[in-house]
Amino acid sequence: MIYGSSDSHEFLIVYWKTYMPPRHLLAIPHKDVESHKVTISDLAGSSPSSVIDLLVAHPISKAPSRSTILVAPFHSAQGLGAELPGCLIERDRVFPHLDLDHIAESMLEGWKDGLSLGIFDVDMACVEKAVSKDRKLIGQKAVAQPI
Repeated sequence: MIYGSSDSHEFLIVYWKTYMPPRHLLAIPHKDVESHKVTISDLAGSSPSSVIDLLVAHPISKAPSRSTILVAPFHSAQGLGAELPGCLIERDRVFPHLDLDHIAESMLEGWKDGLSLGIFDVDMACVEKAVSKDRKLIGQKAVAQPI
């Protein structure tokens, strides 16, 4: 459970590179979804840059009383973690989780991580810092290249 009924916190839950369970099985009260206390995004097979774009653009991820949670296989989270170093904090894991679409990537992580679905807290201050640093580098490269 990510929150209690009296909790005033808001959550963005992002499913990425995995099949999202039917929403009724998530046990999130419908009123919390309607009031945007809990927002669920299913990014399925999206690219890492699409995940980062959603994290940066989503208003729920910017306030201190809001939390962002990423649910993804470890092999995918490792790749995203390379672009956002230190920004994903493991909250929990579900083992076993079989991902037949990415067997090679799963095996590279080893049997425990390769067969686990990760639940990560996303440090949004860290994401903002990593993205702004990356944008600065891209801007410097664009200026430095001759026309």
